[in-house]
Amino acid sequence: SWEDGDHWSSYTVPGATSDVTIDSTVTVDIAGTTTIESLVLGNVGGTTSPVLNFNYDALTTGALIINGGDLTVHTGADVTHTVGTTVVVGTVYIDVQSGNATITGTMNADGKGYTLLNGSGAGSDRGSYGSGAGHGGQGGDTYDLNAGGGDVYGSITTPVTIGSGGGQNGASGGGTGGGAIRLDVSTNLVLNGSITVDGGNGTTSNAGGGAGGSILLAVAGQLSGTGTVTADGGNGVNTLSGGGGGGRIAISYATQTDTRTYQAYGGGVSSVDFTGGAGTIYINDTTAATTELIIDNNDSVVGVSDYYAAGMTPITPSGTPLTLNLTTLTIRNEGNLDLNSDTTINATTLTWNDSGIVTDRGGTMSPISGAGSLTIPSGATLYADTARTWSSVANSGTISHSQNSTAATYRIDITTTGDFTNTGTIDTDGLGYLGYEGPGAGADTGSYSSAGGHGGQGGDSYELVVGSGGDVYGSVTAPTTIGSGSGINQNATNTRQYLGGHGGGAIELTVGGDLIFNGTMTSDGSDGSNFQAGGGAGGSVFLTVTGQLSGTGTVTTDGGDGVS
Repeated sequence: SWEDGDHWSSYTVPGATSDVTIDSTVTVDIAGTTTIESLVLGNVGGTTSPVLNFNYDALTTGALIINGGDLTVHTGADVTHTVGTTVVVGTVYIDVQSGNATITGTMNADGKGYTLLNGSGAGSDRGSYGSGAGHGGQGGDTYDLNAGGGDVYGSITTPVTIGSGGGQNGASGGGTGGGAIRLDVSTNLVLNGSITVDGGNGTTSNAGGGAGGSILLAVAGQLSGTGTVTADGGNGVNTLSGGGGGGRIAISYATQTDTRTYQAYGGGVSSVDFTGGAGTIYINDTTAATTELIIDNNDSVVGVSDYYAAGMTPITPSGTPLTLNLTTLTIRNEGNLDLNSDTTINATTLTWNDSGIVTDRGGTMSPISGAGSLTIPSGATLYADTARTWSSVANSGTISHSQNSTAATYRIDITTTGDFTNTGTIDTDGLGYLGYEGPGAGADTGSYSSAGGHGGQGGDSYELVVGSGGDVYGSVTAPTTIGSGSGINQNATNTRQYLGGHGGGAIELTVGGDLIFNGTMTSDGSDGSNFQAGGGAGGSVFLTVTGQLSGTGTVTTDGGDGVS
């Protein structure tokens, strides 16, 4: 260990004036805060693989301080910490107070966070499936539909928390969360190696992934190099478990050159049905006085059916109000910002045209939260789960709402005092009630099943059981109800909900000016997926236009097809 003088060439424990070099393939455990002059791990040729392991919680009790010289981590060398359990055991904190830092090796705390089912964002155990853990992004859900991925926690701007453990599958196997690394450099950091705190993958069938951990880099001078910084969530196992949420990365610098890779992706599973939410990447240019938050989920195509939306990234957990001031908010590659009612974001620029998603759950962020004009660019998606009023709307992207389940919770309800111009898509196909749900739900008629009803009755099944198709409901003149799900020849509730046809959602536009409509507006029911399932019923579209309705767009509320 570091504290054993017999392990050092001088036979004394290094002190404040010591230039420390560890150049052999050995693991050195450090057990408490200390101060030295400089530190070199490995050699230029990369012929040795020393490991410096923080066997204590340095972020809480104190850093390894380098007070005069430089920190150098050569190729082959590594800095890590002891894995957590139900509590934090180790974290990395190095404070370079007057010198430079050069990293060509690794600082690696992958899978060094909380163990399975532990931590503030722990995944759940549903008996047969495990959900993903949360941290910077929510953990992915499971096939049970109600297991719930772990929630978010920790700081966006100063992240120091370790990642939580994934849910198990009734016995074992949830992935361990990522660890935590902090590096303060008073002058310059050259990063050509890697700093990683990825969550661990699930290890047994249907177990959830661990959440990514935390990386905090504070560089008073220049940040350069082409290295990699990651806090990815771990993958779930098979197709029925959840991926871990991404972790948290925060980086500050006075100047920067080169291009590094920063990523905090949510973990997936083999068919990415239940991907975790993207973590947060916060970048602070102290000279320009600009800040950027990046939510990027690696173009994770989530789901084999319309029930599953992309894993979300709340800025704060529900019930914990937070205001975040930014120069730029960048949402891309199916990153999905959950703008919940406790969130206030003041961003000068919103960039979301590269497959960015905002799910509006009642928070405050211009222009999403109303009053002014709203422009949704091509490539962007707004899940309009909250009724809003704007002066005008111009949609070239996609407007939708979240998937309903057993209750009518979500629908589009948009009011404009001026014009609404649509050249994009307004799409709520299959976003009504799940299979076997709703006032017009279809039925299981023995070996087959009937379809959902809404504006028209659902079709009967092959058995010709009279009236087995779902009944009609809702208003003819002011339709705002979502469509009902079909029947399915299965007993398990989650299988019925998942594989039965889902009803269409609901769209209501109240336009105070003109509606110029040249895109598509659809609220179709989805087709049954398996087990002789019927089709879901179409939903609702209700348009009230004070001015002129024009354009050559298409509006549909078709029912879904049954399985032949």
